[in-house]
Amino acid sequence: MKTRISLAAMVLFLMALVLSLSNAYAGATLDIGNPPQTGGYLFGSEVRPISPTQLGILQNAGGASALTNPLLLIIGVPNVGSGFSAPGIQSLSPSGTGGLGHVGSYGDVFGGSWDTSTGFWGDMTSGGEVYSSLGLQGPTDNSNSFTNWSAADTTVKGIAATEFGIFVYDLESTIINTSGGKQTVDVTFDSGLPQGTFAVAYGQAPGRNNISIYDTPFTESGLTTQQVPEPGTLLLLGAGLLAFGAFYRKMKRA
Repeated sequence: MKTRISLAAMVLFLMALVLSLSNAYAGATLDIGNPPQTGGYLFGSEVRPISPTQLGILQNAGGASALTNPLLLIIGVPNVGSGFSAPGIQSLSPSGTGGLGHVGSYGDVFGGSWDTSTGFWGDMTSGGEVYSSLGLQGPTDNSNSFTNWSAADTTVKGIAATEFGIFVYDLESTIINTSGGKQTVDVTFDSGLPQGTFAVAYGQAPGRNNISIYDTPFTESGLTTQQVPEPGTLLLLGAGLLAFGAFYRKMKRA
């Protein structure tokens, strides 16, 4: 005897399947720093200092599953728009490749969208929060808001931010993407991030019945606190060192 399945029953089954595969918030465990969890807090008990040219991303969840490619690195640069060129990535250590926008054929990664060449999404202004502004799949931590970032920039660097230009990097095949739990990937840029720039990360791990989402809380976000010397300054410094060396040799011979 054949059993007929009604259209309504099929719809209910598909809805149940979708719900069973819903996202789950695994935790705000992607810590940023040089290395992460060091350097002391900058803004009360929140925000870690990072170099303009290098930062580390730590998956601080012990035993966490490997993250799906790509791992996203997100920066917020104060008071810049689409005309600003974010620095490229020089290298990842101990493994991986990375770049602005999309370095792989992922389409709209994890539900978010941004310029696939420049990595630029847009300007986050008052009332905004970085993960939801990008349209990334949630649930996510909501503490990386314009309100928190601008308050920290004012207090730490004296920068009055009216907006943050948001740029996204795709990091592929990092140690965090290949083995989960207490692993760190170091990111080196080919030029410096401006002072007052925030850095956070976002990633997903496939689960049996859902997708696990990991991100960075405001407490463990990174903030650039050092100024990269201008090329002219470096030339003057080099010339000064050469002159000092010549003077020192002359005095030594005397």
